[in-house]
Amino acid sequence: MTDASGNLFVSNYVATFIDVLGQRAALRGCGLLPSSREEFLPVARSTVGVIQHLHKSFGEFYEGFQAAADPSLVPEELGERFQASQKTTVRFQRFSDGLVAFAPVMEKEGQLPINGAYSLLAASGALCLLGLAIRQPLRGGIEVAWGVELNDSELYGCVVAKSYELESAVAEYPRIVIGDELIRYFDAHQEFPGHTPEAEIVRSLATWCKELTTIDDDGVPMVHYLGPRFRENLMDEVDPLLYAEAAEFVAEQLEHWTAEGDAKLISRYQRLQSYFARNRETWQA
Repeated sequence: MTDASGNLFVSNYVATFIDVLGQRAALRGCGLLPSSREEFLPVARSTVGVIQHLHKSFGEFYEGFQAAADPSLVPEELGERFQASQKTTVRFQRFSDGLVAFAPVMEKEGQLPINGAYSLLAASGALCLLGLAIRQPLRGGIEVAWGVELNDSELYGCVVAKSYELESAVAEYPRIVIGDELIRYFDAHQEFPGHTPEAEIVRSLATWCKELTTIDDDGVPMVHYLGPRFRENLMDEVDPLLYAEAAEFVAEQLEHWTAEGDAKLISRYQRLQSYFARNRETWQA
């Protein structure tokens, strides 16, 4: 997008790159359309249907977390102002088997940029858990960096490259990894200067965002989608069987890849199963 002088408008964005796993295998050997609709339906459900579900679910989670923003995140006297500041513009850029969701990290009247980071963090984690429960695993990366919108919902720049790199080269198994710059962003905003109500809201939200993260056993920051903050404050209305269904799928995948002798996927699902085991009590309480 351009400013009034026709110059490209470059800004910092927070972006999450989500990839649905298993689509390459689902499309292996494909070619021309089958001769009958009935023959094509199973392929459509396992490919096109999965991607459509990803796009729809992410939007619903994001909108839900904004609409149901918990005023207890901030001091009681700031609750009304906090609710009024929640609206943040998020856009989606769709790829063949993935999705980039992004929001600007810039001050706008009546809005707080950190809201976009909070909602993207929450929606990404919720979608990761849901994906395991419905046997459609996904992984992702989320980071903050510069970008430019060439057109509506067409983001280009460092933030896309970095979030994609986190997903493709760091995440490895179904989790949402977090870039170092975003962690520094949260740390800095926990010390956000000022004594205004908005400054206090920013500090509270930054602390909340940090509590939605954890350091995985390989030293990588990730969205803590099985953690107590997700369970108690973001997923409290979710079917309590969600954890059990996701854990069952993880066990099935580990058994399957062990039988196949795939050392890479065995290791990845062992690590995922370990994460589930470490947080079992949170979901059984």
